Amino acid sequence: MNFNLDNLAASASPWQLNLFFIILTLWSLAWKGFALYHAARQEQKLWFVANLVVNTGGLLEIAYLFYLSKNKITVIDLQNYLKEAQLIKKRKLQSFKAKK
Repeated sequence: MNFNLDNLAASASPWQLNLFFIILTLWSLAWKGFALYHAARQEQKLWFVANLVVNTGGLLEIAYLFYLSKNKITVIDLQNYLKEAQLIKKRKLQSFKAKK
């Protein structure tokens, strides 16, 4: 089977390409935000600027977080961070509902 990226792009409809780029953008923004947060907390100014300026679809950010950072994160750290973010979101929602 011959795989050709040009044929794939030519055969995709505009809405499929738009959906792909929206998903890629959201993916990249999530990793970029997490990498920028981590670099700022570790006071790594060079990595902060590199992650801010270079757009690699999340690849540089993932490499920085898991392999290149002073304090590398693990998958468990990432899971704990996401759980903590969900708890904060729940608390804010409960606080907002209590004010009504």
